Amino acid sequence: MYNSIKCVTVVSGWCYRRWEKASWTDHKSIDEFFLRNVVVLDDVFKFVSLLQLAFLLQYPRKVSVINTKVFVTPCETSKLLVNLQYLDLSDNLLTDMTLAETLCYGKGTLKNLRVLNISGNALKVPS
Repeated sequence: MYNSIKCVTVVSGWCYRRWEKASWTDHKSIDEFFLRNVVVLDDVFKFVSLLQLAFLLQYPRKVSVINTKVFVTPCETSKLLVNLQYLDLSDNLLTDMTLAETLCYGKGTLKNLRVLNISGNALKVPS
């Protein structure tokens, strides 16, 4: 059994979600993850690492995590994204230091990556 997300409560336009068992999912056909405007109410550190989704992360070619207050994606998580070609981390809380961790300090991770969108983060431009 794999997980799916269902909306359980809507308050003032917010949809609070929880993981629920799905009847069946062909996770090998997952080509894209898209998360936008997600508010994490529980353990933010477990959510950010996404390591509990390790069995899924090897498949997608496109991942978008937009405006979700992400401040780092651990290198261990990035290493799982072996097919990733497009990564959108726009409008989050990334800094130069945390982006370096996400990109595993340039040590050959994300070899298939063609597009990286990091706009709207707190990055410094070298002068």
